[in-house]
Amino acid sequence: MPPKKKRTAASSAALVQQASRVASLDMQRGGAVLSESQKRDVRASSAALALELGRIDEEAARLAATRSAVQGQADLNASLLAPVRKLSHDLLSEIFVLVVADYRIQDRNFGTPAIARVCYDWRYVAFSIPQLWTLVNIPNAWTRTPEAEVEAFVARSCQLPLHVHVEAYIWKVMEICVEEWEKSAETLKHIARLSAWRWRKLDIWGHFLVFTSQDTLDLPMLESVLVAPTIWDDWGRDVSEGRRLPLDFLRKAPNLRDATWEVGYPHVSLPWPALTAMTYILRDADADELGRVAADISRRAETLEVLHIRHEHEVGKFPPTSAPTFVIHKVSVAPNLRSLAVLGLGHAALPTFAAPSLSQMTLLHTVQTSGDNGPFTSIRRMLHAPRLAHSLRTLRLERVFCSGNRAWMQLILFLDDLRALSDLQVLCNYGRDAKMVDVIYVGVKLLHCLTRNEAAGSAERLPSLTHLSLHFDSDRYSLGKLQKPLKVLLDSRKSESVVDGVSLKALVQFTSDLGQEFEIP
Repeated sequence: MPPKKKRTAASSAALVQQASRVASLDMQRGGAVLSESQKRDVRASSAALALELGRIDEEAARLAATRSAVQGQADLNASLLAPVRKLSHDLLSEIFVLVVADYRIQDRNFGTPAIARVCYDWRYVAFSIPQLWTLVNIPNAWTRTPEAEVEAFVARSCQLPLHVHVEAYIWKVMEICVEEWEKSAETLKHIARLSAWRWRKLDIWGHFLVFTSQDTLDLPMLESVLVAPTIWDDWGRDVSEGRRLPLDFLRKAPNLRDATWEVGYPHVSLPWPALTAMTYILRDADADELGRVAADISRRAETLEVLHIRHEHEVGKFPPTSAPTFVIHKVSVAPNLRSLAVLGLGHAALPTFAAPSLSQMTLLHTVQTSGDNGPFTSIRRMLHAPRLAHSLRTLRLERVFCSGNRAWMQLILFLDDLRALSDLQVLCNYGRDAKMVDVIYVGVKLLHCLTRNEAAGSAERLPSLTHLSLHFDSDRYSLGKLQKPLKVLLDSRKSESVVDGVSLKALVQFTSDLGQEFEIP
């Protein structure tokens, strides 16, 4: 409740005088007549009462001020005794690093984080932690960030390696704004002059202007780069007529091993011949894009060790439609490729190369709709069974959907090829993109497929499997449908055996979302 308004001495005296007048009128109406001496006594009494009330008001004000000061000191004492005050600066630094790590680089700016504005002590700690200032984001902005602010931000990272990120999207502002792109390009150039020799990772999403405005840089620490020219040099111009994207300013990067390239535009030449890890981001996954991916993989076949091909389909259109087929003129061999991840329609590029040393494979958000076109068909075309049987050790399938018996047959044939597979992870968490009955259908059929059954000819399927993880995003309804076939599956693989001269290994680890009673060990 708000405090009551304090009476002043003047207001108290006015009330006393008003009360005296009322009393005098009452006495006059009653026939009483005051003598002059009585009137003087009444006036003197009223003045004394007013003075006393003024003193009371002053004392009340003094006590209120004292109470406020005491309460403030009590609050300060409580703050000083708070558990967080007992933390050492080293431990507080670790907490700050963990908290700030939850924020994506795209959500950061050149300002001061909130944790540095709580109190002087926290500000001192935050400004003394170089790790808090190693992610440098250059967002779209109507006005250019002052150079002094940029310099102060970069200086707080001391000499630690930096991750620099710049965005110049047209669809973020929904209008053409060359001024914004120019400001982003100039800010990136200024940051390069301050710290290019400390860059470890660089992401450039943006207009052609951001790339063309940069000077040649010496990048001795650069290990990873992302190149995404979202808008070409002239708005509305056919990109096939555009000039080659200039990346020479990033050529001097002797330690660069990981590059991400958006292949939506044809005139992009990556100036790094010895890349060991490549990520391709497809826009349309049409024959032209897939052909460019195939050609680039062929050029880098001797050095390529890790490969990701991503096509992120539109939300609400899962499973994605099948990728267009294109003529494979030549199959290149990637002898050093050990890890492969494919998202969406990127699997259509797989038949263009072979990977005899592949040991890890991940398929995400893709669909096998028939026996002729799909991820399992593409993989089987990429790697012949004998090579695949002796190399692949880990397989992760996340939201991979099979539609129809012919598609399931491709999955079974694919699993039959995996003679050396030891770790299989399946996540059927389709969420709202598929009906629960479809998830149950997929789950039951998959469990039957993995169950060892000599009569059904499946005893030799995945003979080396020792680690299995199955997550169906199940509720109580699907749990009842999946428990029985899951128990049969685990019983069939609980011990080692030899069938027709084939050594069948036992499961040593199993995890699922169907209850702890099924977990191994």
